[in-house]
Order: sequence, then structure tokens, then C-alpha cells
Amino acid sequence: SFEPRQIIANCLSILRVPIGIIIFLRMTRPDNSNDLVILVAFICALISDYLDGRVARGGRGINRLETSTIGKWLDAFTDFILFFFIYLAFYRKGQMPGVLFALFLTREIMMYLWIRPTAMILKINHGAHLAGKVKTALQFVGVSILILIHHTTLLRIDPTIELKIITLTVFFILVTVSATSLIWYWKSILINWPKSQARLPQQLLAIVILLTFLQILIYIFLGPGKSTPIELIIIIIIYHIIFGSCIFWR
Repeated sequence: SFEPRQIIANCLSILRVPIGIIIFLRMTRPDNSNDLVILVAFICALISDYLDGRVARGGRGINRLETSTIGKWLDAFTDFILFFFIYLAFYRKGQMPGVLFALFLTREIMMYLWIRPTAMILKINHGAHLAGKVKTALQFVGVSILILIHHTTLLRIDPTIELKIITLTVFFILVTVSATSLIWYWKSILINWPKSQARLPQQLLAIVILLTFLQILIYIFLGPGKSTPIELIIIIIIYHIIFGSCIFWR
């Protein structure tokens, strides 16, 4: 019962998943200092992100509400998958700090395992807030700059301290804006939370954050190694997000 326009829009969204994988594989090659395939693939992802919205908004029909909800989830989720593979490639190459990568991953996992399911239960609009749209737009702009300066000769910068500063600054801005955009999504949940359980979500969130930091500190100070790998911290964070999500759904 899906409209053809919605099917096309969803396929355009899903297209960003293989594009993200292609970019990751090309970026992690030993010699990719001038790889235009990365730039072309990312431009294709940018075009698909623009077109899927245009095509979906042109749809009309009895099932528009159902398909538009699926489309909104797919659009946002495939954006996350695309940037996940790109950020993972930069992280593996040592060009993105592990702390920023962990913060990015935490934000996105919290969005799709915690905030969006809770919003669906509370019957809150599934669409992206203005803050989320700004975040996505900045990600496309920021990643475009990073690809240009790292993988093409179109905007070549000498591999000196200036390149590291530019890369770190761009990632810091992107991740900070991304994490900050959660405030508006949380605000919608708090406003629509049942009045009989006022302040319960704030208390649950505070407890989960406290337990997460406590677990990380335990591994840092009592772990067998001299340092705690960022991958272990990410696993701890994901575990507590799932734990907190189940509490919120209940």
C-alpha cells in the first residue's frame, strides 16, 4: 500500500548506507591522499539526502502518514549510518579523537534506542527538530571540508600542525552541535511526560548517567592495564543506554 513516491524516497535514503561503506573502505586504504572516489561518493550521498525529502514531500494518498513516519526514521537513521562510517574511518586513521567519536556514537545511539522509541510511545511527532536539521546540515558541510583537505588536491593544506588544528576544530564543532541538539528532543519528551510522573524522567536520566560514569571510573582506576581503551568505554556507554531505554519504555 506504499505510494511509489514514498518507495523511491526510502530507496534514496537507504542508498546512503552502501555509500558510507564505500567511503569507509576507500578512506582506510594505505594510499588515499588523492582519492576522488571518496569525494564523488560523498556528493552522491548529499544529493540523495536532498532528493529523498523532495520526493517524499510530493507524495499524496491515504497512507501518507504511515509512510512518512517510516521515511522520517529512515532518513535520519541512514544519515547516522553514513556519518558513522566516515567518522569511524577518520578515527581509525588517528584523525578524529576517540573521545569525540565516543560522544558522537553516544548521541546517536541514545537517539535511536532511547529518545525516538520513547517519543513514539508518548505519541510525539517523529520528525526532526530544527536543531536536528541544523546538525545534519553542519555535518555535511564539515565532512565535505575534511574530505577536501585530506583526500583531494582541490583544497590541499600542508600536513603540518595547521591541518591537525583544522581537523580537530571541525570535529569538535560537529560533535558539540550534534550532542547539544539533544536538548530540544529531550524537551519534547519532558513536556509530554504524564503529569502523574512529573520529574521521573529527569531522575532516571541522572541515575543512568551516574552509573555510566561510575562504571567508567572503575575501569580506569581499577582496570588491569595502564589505560582504558576507548572501545571499552563505548561498550559501557552502549550498555547503559540500552539499560536506560528499557527503564523509560517500562
